[in-house]
Amino acid sequence: MYIRYYCVYVQGCIPCHELCQTCTADGLSYCLTCKYYRQDDRCVHECGADYFIDVVDDPSTCHRCHSHCVQCRGPTYSDCVKCKYYTIYDDLGIGEQAGNGEPLAVSTSC
Repeated sequence: MYIRYYCVYVQGCIPCHELCQTCTADGLSYCLTCKYYRQDDRCVHECGADYFIDVVDDPSTCHRCHSHCVQCRGPTYSDCVKCKYYTIYDDLGIGEQAGNGEPLAVSTSC
C-alpha cells in the first residue's frame, strides 16, 4: 500500500487520484482510503445532500439519509431537514371515524 502514490515497474511511482489517500492504481475505482469522505464505495470531496456524516462513530463515511428525507442530520426520519413527503392525517384517526369530510391536517415533520 502506498500513500498518495502507486508504483508501476516501468513508470515508477505515480500519484493517486486527488480524492484518494491511498490507492492501488490511478482513478477513483482504485482508492483504498479516501482523503475526505467515502460515499457508496467512492471517494468524494463532500457528501451529497441526501447523506449525512456520523461525526462520532464514523466521521469519514457519508451515510444515506432515511428514505423520507431529501436532506438530513442523522439516520432516522426525525433527523430530516427537508422531507420527500409530508404526512397527511385525519385529526379523528383512522377506520370508521376517518373520511367523514372533515379537513385533513398536514404534519410539518416527515
